[in-house]
Amino acid sequence: MEILRIGKNFTFERLKTEEKFDVCIPFSVIDTLFRYGIIEDPYYRDNQDYVINYLTENYRAYCYFEIEGFQETMKMLEKIRLPTLLRN
Repeated sequence: MEILRIGKNFTFERLKTEEKFDVCIPFSVIDTLFRYGIIEDPYYRDNQDYVINYLTENYRAYCYFEIEGFQETMKMLEKIRLPTLLRN
């Protein structure tokens, strides 16, 4: 069995502005926004009051990867499944 490490090459997207940032897992919304200069240091003075507004927005993180041989396996499964479904 081969282990596929997918912790790197994630994209973090701020849906309100459609901005996209490269991140590695684990990550946090606040850390990512700070690292890319969207917000000021959340731990400095009263910045946490300002930063909390960013936590009400919608975000998503995703990663695209390929599994070697996946397409061939799916084609094989379709050949097996399709005749079974037609019989019922």
